[in-house]
Amino acid sequence: MTTGTKASKASMPYLTEQGELIVPQTALGRYKHWQRDSAPANRKPFSIWQILAELRAPLKAWKRYAYAENLAPTNHSKFCKSAVSQGDGFVYCVDCGRYQKQ
Repeated sequence: MTTGTKASKASMPYLTEQGELIVPQTALGRYKHWQRDSAPANRKPFSIWQILAELRAPLKAWKRYAYAENLAPTNHSKFCKSAVSQGDGFVYCVDCGRYQKQ
């Protein structure tokens, strides 16, 4: 008898070549970002931006899903308490969903 939960490759989120995020119905609950508002506080799924960060999504995907390309890292702390992370040629925030090309 096995214990714990292991996700198969087929049930993990992934990005298409066009930068579209695909989250299979068989994915672990933490990846079902569309259930975020109805989940209890202690079992909140990742935000779509946390999933993009985990997948190390390229700028193309961030442009598709982020709120705005207006993340000036020096002003970020004025409206968001999260830290800015580094992508390949851009910075992003998994809490507010903003990004900025460098």
